[in-house]
Amino acid sequence: MAKITLGINNYFAVKRWPEPEEWVRIVAKDLGLSTAQFDLDLLDPNTLEPYRGMQAARIRQACEKYGVRVQSTLTGGVGYHMSLLLHPDPGMRVCALDWFQKAVTLSAELKADGTGGPLGALSMKDFADAKRRAHLENCLKDALHSLGAYAKLHGQKYLIWEPSPVRRELPATISDAERLYEFVNDGAPLPVVYLFDVGHVCNFEGSAQDKDPYLWIKRIAKWCPIIHLQQTDGTGDQHWPFTREFNKVGIIDAKKVLEAIDGAGIKEIYLELEIIHAFEANESKVLDDLKETVEYWQKALLR
Repeated sequence: MAKITLGINNYFAVKRWPEPEEWVRIVAKDLGLSTAQFDLDLLDPNTLEPYRGMQAARIRQACEKYGVRVQSTLTGGVGYHMSLLLHPDPGMRVCALDWFQKAVTLSAELKADGTGGPLGALSMKDFADAKRRAHLENCLKDALHSLGAYAKLHGQKYLIWEPSPVRRELPATISDAERLYEFVNDGAPLPVVYLFDVGHVCNFEGSAQDKDPYLWIKRIAKWCPIIHLQQTDGTGDQHWPFTREFNKVGIIDAKKVLEAIDGAGIKEIYLELEIIHAFEANESKVLDDLKETVEYWQKALLR
């Protein structure tokens, strides 16, 4: 049976509780958790000095005060809306690599194990051209090897790659995830690992297998130090909380997730809640939903 640590991605704090002392207090005191994943929407790696360093210091101090560990850092919503390392323009790919290098530096300052997330999106034109797809996959591999060498120097354990439900945002199928894992890790100076999100099974072009979150876990969890948890109906990347309301219509069951993890034969994994409310949602409702979600998973983990 795997050692499982429950944590939370702090995207819930974006534009609500950006102060490090506030979101860390919520994680520790309101939710009773000691592990967090830091969303880079809360501190863009491109932030000018000395302000970036000052914010990083505040985060470290708040984490020390409340006993919270930043386990990893993640691309975030802003980065996800960009083409990043699969941009059709080579100059834009250079800029994306520079951004990720700064993310590595910040990740190391926060004492996290690694950084990453969605790494890029192919354009419609490039996706339709087999030669261009192959070329850009090679470019991605080169970029990850360069970034891996940089991350290794900064004491990072791995780089994180998050599969997507969109075919142009590699990888989007189980078979592609298996193929690309072997491809990018061939000769890599630092492991490139996956972060699987149980809600990313809504690929409308995928097979029945690719829409099965538990099969994903069984097949690729051996390469996943982290799994994102969200409730979803399987038709979209919903990021619903695990509340009585949404568990009635959602397809994600904690018991089945844990059974799939056991079936994958792994020794240790972090389960990071990634619950995303609309910005218009009432803050007290956000906190109530997060508390009920944590209680749901803590109860399941008492097995």
